Amino acid sequence: MSIMFSQNKINSMKLNGHKIVEGKLNGQVVFKFEGTPYMSLKIKVDNDHRFVIPFINGDYKDNLTNISILWGDGTQTIIDNGNVSPNSCFHEYASSGTYDILIYSYDSKIPRFSFQEVDDYPVCLTEVNTPLLRMINLDGTTATNLEGIFYGASNLTYIPNNLFDNNTTATNFSYCFYGADNLGLK
Repeated sequence: MSIMFSQNKINSMKLNGHKIVEGKLNGQVVFKFEGTPYMSLKIKVDNDHRFVIPFINGDYKDNLTNISILWGDGTQTIIDNGNVSPNSCFHEYASSGTYDILIYSYDSKIPRFSFQEVDDYPVCLTEVNTPLLRMINLDGTTATNLEGIFYGASNLTYIPNNLFDNNTTATNFSYCFYGADNLGLK
């Protein structure tokens, strides 16, 4: 489900009981959900105008509450009841450009993702600006395998030095940054 935000009404809106407030992220005005944990990605899309967040597909309904993805172009996708499908995490932009994506999780966790599983899209990712939210497996356990999560992200230039602070039980980082040759720390 995608929603277009009207800037005039944004300050009076609530989603799942969380007030939407205006804020700043990396010097840009963004809208966020007051008191809700989130993570921030920056992407640059070119000719095909598409991006996907490669969550591992499945039914997390017993282990995950709603996730909101603000795509940086005024639209939002809500993944409710923990049902993660390929279409729920795919977005097509109207034009080329740089976009700040915010992923909100009402219970501070998200499905595990891996850019190793998708073609073409990782090159769009340019920055990860916040620590990753706690990643979980289909059965609700904390993910210990973070293999290939940024695999092939050749345009990824920045990650925070505390990127994995919410995933301290992770033990497998194989190919985590394979091909991310321009990577630096903020």
